Amino acid sequence: MRRLKNLGWCAALLTCAIATSVQAASSLSNSLTGFTGDTLNAGTQAALATAGFEITDVTPPFLNDNGTPADPSDDFTQDSRITFGANGATFGGVTPSDPGRNYLRTIDSYAFNSYTAEVTVTVDKLGTDQAFFGMGSGVMVAWGVPDTWSVPTVMVTPETHSLSSNANDGVSGDWYNPPACTTAWCSTKDAPGDYASNGTVDAAAYAIWRKTLGNFDDGVDPFDPATEDMTANGDNTGASQNRIDAADYNIWKANYGKDTLGANSATTYRLRMTLDATTKTWVGSVDLNYAGGPFVADITTPAYDLSASYEGGAGGFAVNGWPVSPSKIYFGGDDGVVFKDLSITVSGPAVGAGAAIPEPSILALLACAVSGVLAGRRQR
Repeated sequence: MRRLKNLGWCAALLTCAIATSVQAASSLSNSLTGFTGDTLNAGTQAALATAGFEITDVTPPFLNDNGTPADPSDDFTQDSRITFGANGATFGGVTPSDPGRNYLRTIDSYAFNSYTAEVTVTVDKLGTDQAFFGMGSGVMVAWGVPDTWSVPTVMVTPETHSLSSNANDGVSGDWYNPPACTTAWCSTKDAPGDYASNGTVDAAAYAIWRKTLGNFDDGVDPFDPATEDMTANGDNTGASQNRIDAADYNIWKANYGKDTLGANSATTYRLRMTLDATTKTWVGSVDLNYAGGPFVADITTPAYDLSASYEGGAGGFAVNGWPVSPSKIYFGGDDGVVFKDLSITVSGPAVGAGAAIPEPSILALLACAVSGVLAGRRQR
């Protein structure tokens, strides 16, 4: 009987040791084209879980992030189901715009593993569609943006004219447009008359021209309200130079309805993010007009230092050396964006918090060995 109790104690100790030492995440690859149905379907949820994924929000019932019933007047209590088919995972296809936004995330957490993660996304209209790829909890907050506001997250999302990324690094803050973005895709007003820089020459551009009509830049006081907004200066020649006037309206009228670099056409991108868990640095990049094959980085963010998300304090991935916040890899968006071909390649073992900790296991083995010897002596 003593021997059985002793063995039970050893088993419990070893279980604890193993539980505290095994924290490493696994590589994962999935085309996202093998699922059917939507996230309201229990069978679809089970298939996703088997493949290593979970949903951050399943509606109805409509719940807040903390599980309490949501206010019926809240924009984000509408149907945010994710639908699946041969083309991949579609987000915001049932309810358009922000109310239909949702995210799919991995079950594993990855903040303590160096990795390279990639996913392909097709957007119907980049000027309005949103597509996010990041690491954090992937839980929707205000405006359907994942995490933020004291929750550690880092993500990349392509937008018209910019590569926006959000990093909890204590320096860059939210929605950072990397200075490394030098391609024509990142420049503003690529189509003449696109004064609103939203990807098309439309009524919003006209509204800006009308609001700033009469503004001029005299080159004397750049802070004068009459001179500070020259956004609608589409014609900067002759009498229209440095002045918002009828010539700028004519530019808008002549180009009305035109697209900016295909911003209102279906476009496919390959998104990538890389984490070096040893240095705690993260980099995001985008392969523009992706048509398959090896990834080619057309735009890359600066390297974000995420140390502030690891070194204790509330809202970090780790506190006092122990993982406390999810660091899932998530992706999602709205307005019918379609994701497919996700790959996460883990390079090397986990480091830092959550890494393998051999000492408890060794101590447990020694304790069990000594205890076994003593128990054996007592039985004699």
